[in-house]
Amino acid sequence: MVTLEQIEDKAKETSPELASVRDNFVESIGKLSESLGLSRIAGQLYALLYISGQPLSLDDMVETLKVSKGNVSVNIRELEKWGAVRKIWVKGSRKDFYLPELDIWKIISNRLKIG
Repeated sequence: MVTLEQIEDKAKETSPELASVRDNFVESIGKLSESLGLSRIAGQLYALLYISGQPLSLDDMVETLKVSKGNVSVNIRELEKWGAVRKIWVKGSRKDFYLPELDIWKIISNRLKIG
């Protein structure tokens, strides 16, 4: 089980260089997502969760991507429908946290089933 303290400690370890690489990756996946006819923000959210290696809250995603909480909320729900992310409980917090589905083929299969 993940605790809020563990998440906060790991977040403090991010160096500026690593943050820059993360930001470039997230932006690239957002552009790829958009070129495939999907939401740019949904792609960025998935990429952020995928590369973070830890659960993130909506507030974490809003702060990192510099977009509105409403936009993050709408797109994270869409990713949940596809099975691309799942909501988890983190001990010590009342916020919703999310983890990505790491099996890309499973996400594609779910997305094709939904239409």
